Amino acid sequence: MVNKYLIKSLLRELLHLKSQILSISLIVGIGVGVYFGFSSTHQSLLESRDHFYQEYNFPHLFAHLHKTPNYLLSRIKDLPGVKDTEGRIEHDALLTLPKLKEPGVVHFVSLPNGKQPNYSKLFLLQGRLPSAHSNNEVVISESFFLAHNLKLGDKFSANINGSKKTFVIRGVGVTPEHIIALQPGSSFPDDLHFTIAWVNHSALAPLLNMSTSFNSLVIQLNQPHYQDSVKSQVEQMLERYGLLQLLSRDKQMSAVYVREELKQLDVQAKTIPIIFFLVAAFILNIVISRLIRSQRTQIATLKSLGIGNYSISTYYFCFSLVIVILGTILGFVIGSWIGRNMVMLYGYYYHFPILKYKFTYHQLFISLLFSVLTAFFGTTKALKNIFRLSPAEALKPPTPINYKNKWLEKSLFFQQLAIQLRMIVRGVITTPIRSLSVGLGLSFAVVLLILGLFWNDSLNALMFSQFGIRQKETGQITLSREMEAKVVKQIERFPGILMAEGYRSIPVKIKFNNQEEVSSIKGFPVNYALTDVINETFTPLKIPKDGFHISKNLAQKLSASKGDILEIELLEGRKRKLRIPILNIMDSFYENQILTSRSHLAKILQTDDLVNSILFRTYLDPSELYAKLKNLPAVTSITYKDAAVKKFQETSAKFLLVFAFIFSLFAAAIGFGITYNNLRVTLAERDWELSTMMILGFRQSEVFKTMAHEITLLLIVFVPVGWVLGFYNARWILMKLSMEEFPIPFSITSLTFLIATFVIVMSTLVSYFIIYNGLKKMDLVATLKSRG
Repeated sequence: MVNKYLIKSLLRELLHLKSQILSISLIVGIGVGVYFGFSSTHQSLLESRDHFYQEYNFPHLFAHLHKTPNYLLSRIKDLPGVKDTEGRIEHDALLTLPKLKEPGVVHFVSLPNGKQPNYSKLFLLQGRLPSAHSNNEVVISESFFLAHNLKLGDKFSANINGSKKTFVIRGVGVTPEHIIALQPGSSFPDDLHFTIAWVNHSALAPLLNMSTSFNSLVIQLNQPHYQDSVKSQVEQMLERYGLLQLLSRDKQMSAVYVREELKQLDVQAKTIPIIFFLVAAFILNIVISRLIRSQRTQIATLKSLGIGNYSISTYYFCFSLVIVILGTILGFVIGSWIGRNMVMLYGYYYHFPILKYKFTYHQLFISLLFSVLTAFFGTTKALKNIFRLSPAEALKPPTPINYKNKWLEKSLFFQQLAIQLRMIVRGVITTPIRSLSVGLGLSFAVVLLILGLFWNDSLNALMFSQFGIRQKETGQITLSREMEAKVVKQIERFPGILMAEGYRSIPVKIKFNNQEEVSSIKGFPVNYALTDVINETFTPLKIPKDGFHISKNLAQKLSASKGDILEIELLEGRKRKLRIPILNIMDSFYENQILTSRSHLAKILQTDDLVNSILFRTYLDPSELYAKLKNLPAVTSITYKDAAVKKFQETSAKFLLVFAFIFSLFAAAIGFGITYNNLRVTLAERDWELSTMMILGFRQSEVFKTMAHEITLLLIVFVPVGWVLGFYNARWILMKLSMEEFPIPFSITSLTFLIATFVIVMSTLVSYFIIYNGLKKMDLVATLKSRG
């Protein structure tokens, strides 16, 4: 019988507090939504990647070489642990497309004539493979095809080894190796100026004089644990043929980007929802505590009738459970919306052939578990008051607070404050746990906003450091082979070229103790001006004229220090082995190389002063200069900085705008939920006092100020706390998510803190407006009668 009445009471209480319940449910729902949305997106991308890797035979090892005879394929295949091998031809060439005025680059990959390769197979999105006897049909990557609104049958031409050849687009596809299409040497994709093109082996081989040889090798292993031993044997076997690079699957650039993106989603799914669940637990504690205080007499009556603590506690826990269950249902809707839209957004950037939104029952269960734990922890603290109450004590009204014994009341500073300000301070310190909960909740809302906004600051810092300070050139010319330094002067004489500088970069394998890394030595010209090496504070660092400096990133990977001797093996030419001392370690956040002067590099290698890349600055229109440079036989690619920056900013802007918008909405919901619930609780607890003030002639605005100023005081105190927590949380998140190959500098501007503060203040003002209107509707006589 009692249980029946408790259930009726529960329903009445839920209806009476419906606005507060909805606001708390919204916060729980957002927490569930963020977890469910991010984790389901992670699951969708992970399954799409793994399915694509498996079904289309993503190899375990990738080797890039100079010209190597085909008979070696069978020898490598016979190595223990090797399941199969496949040789290919890969080659970069300048691209000419009628619709493309700027320089473009096409990366050719050979196919068995008219057939799919055995490994890294093509998923055809449109069209077909080149026919078996065709020497000019290609399949190109989806991103380039869509960026230029091309159609099947369209043509482009390419400069291959000094010969200009026209190709016809017969298909559009993607392979596991190029889920994200990256030009060698570039840190981000440029779909407008770079494409992959798959062409018959018989069409590509004669142009490069490689009819019986290959320069790219993929290896499939019987089991992944054979990887180290196979790599060692393959390196020894291919050493004499000019092995440039041997990468495992986890170092392949497209795979690295996809893996890092999955890691970011996983970290965000596990960290961000905690903020919402903590805030929801705080607010639940405030609401339940107020409910227990207001129902003190009823609780005492029930306990005197023999109803135990367990039954009464169950009542309040059920109250919390209803709130979080509603929030969980709302969270599934929000999470599904987030997940579907994020999958669509990632589909624009990562070209998975089949990318469908999926979720698992495990994610539903974890979401529900988080919600139940939120209800439990949010209610437990408040329920302790029930266990302390004896029926006789509970029937008495609560003992009024004696302010005279408070140390603050006795202080000279407090006594000099205005009476209204004293009331505000008393309201805060009378309920320290509640005040602290509200303050921390507001801080967490600021943290969330900073987390959504700081990415724009960091990427702007990256753009500034990389393209404002570090790279001052208009563009870069990549040569197919090392050439004498006088070629720089030839380029400088081209009409429109203001300045040109030649650089020499040599791929190397570095060994130190038991550590081994593949990197490069970069030689700078004397008095270089078009590029800079900078540290984390964007201060330029001077490259030595003699001696070798090593970047901090590379030194940490090798566990090397200043003065240590590194064993260097050149990965091209005669593959000489050198021992070089570390003159200094450069604290550069972007470089991952050994740096020296070009003249010192030539001296160590006992060669002429050679270059293989040229930076230039020009005032000409890109199309005019490109028309002149593309006909040079040794030019492999020409890239323009402005075009790459523009494309990167367009792509990153989509992600940043979506994340900033979502996080701003969520933070505003937290700010509103906290202030609204706290004001409602204050209004319920002090309705008699507030009504008395209005009866005595105080204006409604004056009465409201006594409530609102407490929140305002907490806002002033705890928003700066949110700034500090947000700063360190953002730095920690960036440290967890930043890739070694593509580090992002940490940066937060004052505008981010200003926007975060503005959003929280506006959400607080909305709650003020709603409570102020509620104060107008208060029945003063009924309120005064309720206290007898």
